[in-house]
Formats: sequence, structure tokens, C-alpha cells
Amino acid sequence: MLHKIEVSELELGMFIESMDGSWFENPFWRLEFLLQKPKQLATLIDSGIAWVTIDDILLALRQYGEAQNFLIPSSIMCLRC
Repeated sequence: MLHKIEVSELELGMFIESMDGSWFENPFWRLEFLLQKPKQLATLIDSGIAWVTIDDILLALRQYGEAQNFLIPSSIMCLRC
């Protein structure tokens, strides 16, 4: 499920789905990513971005140590079958 939270609430391991502001204000080249490094968190805090949208489903997977090597079942991967 997607949740909009303040950047100050971010924690390592959260999956960022989107950020507020324009694409040009985004300090990262990707719009969606797993927040893995303290430097990424510091960059977001320093960027002036106020809100981000996180995906808590991927956060839950991360908490169980699965997000780093997340494997999608072949039945889901085969969308054109």
C-alpha cells in the first residue's frame, strides 16, 4: 500500500515510490528506489523535498530481508503470456 510521509519520517529500508516536486528538483536519477544508504537519506533531507510516497509492501519484505534479492514468481513476470 502506498503512503505519503514527510522526508523526516524516512528510514533506511523504505521503498520510495515517488517524491513531491518536479523531476528537475529530484536529487536522484531514479524516481523509485530502495533507500539503502545513509548518504541517500541525507541527500533527501538536504534536498528540500518535503514529502515522499513509500510502498509499505516492499518495506515489509525488506524487514524480512527479502527486498535485496526479491524474486517475483514467474506467473507474475509473464504478463504477456
